[in-house]
Amino acid sequence: MADMKMEAEIVFEPHVPRALQRALEYAGDEGFVASMPALLHARTNAPYDNIIWNTWFTSYSEESVVTTPQGNRVVVAIHGGGIFATPERYEQVYRASVDRSNPDGFTGQYAAKISQKEAHDALEGRLSDGTEVPVYPFEEFRQGISNLPIRFGVILDLELARQSKRGYEEFETLKDDPNMIVRAGGVEANIAYLDKYRDRHKTKLMGNWHPYNRIDVDQPQTRMPFLAGNQGGIYSEGDYPEEQNEQDQHELFTVGGWRAVAVPGLEGNWDPEKPRMYVVSVGFEGSKTLRLVSRAEPDNVAVLLPDPGVKPEYVERTLKNNQRLIEKFRISDESLVRASAGDAIGAWKALYSASLNNNADHNLYYVCCGTKPHSLALALHALASGYPAVLYIVPDRHRVVDTRALGVYWRFDVRDVTSLGRK
Repeated sequence: MADMKMEAEIVFEPHVPRALQRALEYAGDEGFVASMPALLHARTNAPYDNIIWNTWFTSYSEESVVTTPQGNRVVVAIHGGGIFATPERYEQVYRASVDRSNPDGFTGQYAAKISQKEAHDALEGRLSDGTEVPVYPFEEFRQGISNLPIRFGVILDLELARQSKRGYEEFETLKDDPNMIVRAGGVEANIAYLDKYRDRHKTKLMGNWHPYNRIDVDQPQTRMPFLAGNQGGIYSEGDYPEEQNEQDQHELFTVGGWRAVAVPGLEGNWDPEKPRMYVVSVGFEGSKTLRLVSRAEPDNVAVLLPDPGVKPEYVERTLKNNQRLIEKFRISDESLVRASAGDAIGAWKALYSASLNNNADHNLYYVCCGTKPHSLALALHALASGYPAVLYIVPDRHRVVDTRALGVYWRFDVRDVTSLGRK
């Protein structure tokens, strides 16, 4: 038999349905989109300088919390495409009303709501694209499955899943962790990956998160686990064009409407009893930022302002374009958090120094509408704090803008000491 050469492609696309569509088209009939076990297996067999260790992935896996017909609450993990095997099923959630009572949208913690029929079909391995896959009880799966297919499911008792520690844990403990075993594709695969991960930086702990102690278990819901891994990045300061017409004022970088989507793993700890506070990084497209925030109807709003800007006049331009937002939500000077446009670490520190840092009594949302370094700052602050949600913007489409680099670069080296991201 001739040797088979594996060919892989990474799809970079902020809108998950489009990303999945592109991945499925690339894979074709003979390939597959990588599930969490496939990603961890690839890392186990790749050198540390390979990109698979140094970027983030949304896996083609899903974890659903459902109630069986017998009344038992379980986690149904399906790898290789399950309820959300198709881009169309994703779009149904993304385009649903943001009203929390909508049965087709997101939960308060940005899990996807699913129907009772979808939940019961998943228990039986009957999937939305018409295929059927084997589904194994966890105890059987733990003993090992010979010739495990690419596409399969595992049923794990919810109470057992809840016993896993949410956060950083020692490697020997993770080797016996039910959630890790399911995500890795078995006991042996889990051990192999954890040993490889431990040896990368000689670390003693690894991060592994799950949501099962902070959700409404009566609502059938699905989450897609993601795999973290960052080496760092570079941000270039640029000279942006002046606003020449009405379109430039409202659509300098994007065309059409905006939708806010939670970063996988940073959906926050939503509590229906608490008020909502939005912390918004702002840029030139103030009218779209205003519409986005207004639709959410938050109780309080604070702003992360790029001050000083890349150029001195950019601060005045940003304030002018966001003046209606500031006025509508009565944002005080104390709630205007100022940090250099290109300094992610300075912005992170500014968020900690601001009085809004003491808002654990709110449902806190960080909304990334400004510079890339400020978006990074919001994400780092959320990771460190543990409770805010981070929302990124998906426009109808992007607009090509002629931007001249100013020759000033910011480099951020982020060494990730976690593996499986927050859920």
